[in-house]
Amino acid sequence: MRLVKRDKIYAICIPDTEKSDEAEARFMAALSGDSVDQASMALLEEIADFFPKAKGALLRKVLEVARAQERKAAETLEGLLQSQELEDDLQKIMSGSSPSPTSSRESSESTPPPSPSAN
Repeated sequence: MRLVKRDKIYAICIPDTEKSDEAEARFMAALSGDSVDQASMALLEEIADFFPKAKGALLRKVLEVARAQERKAAETLEGLLQSQELEDDLQKIMSGSSPSPTSSRESSESTPPPSPSAN
């Protein structure tokens, strides 16, 4: 996915007259990791600014909610990765025993039941 983003950002940022394989290689080498995310967000914010006031405000709100959800997901994942229970369960799995019933129960509780339409 990052490659697609980088290609699009390159196509937008570099005028056709300056495009070459060498320029693209330098651009792609410089655009990695956080810079791809920052460039993508800047582009989305500029797109929101392009629209009339009401639509632009809605798009900015969507971006704000998306950023909040990304932060929340990162915090949740970080908490899981730092959890001693996760490490213990991984050790048990690696040694051939089953993980703790607590984590299995929590996992099944967090899984929604099948919907009536799925039957």
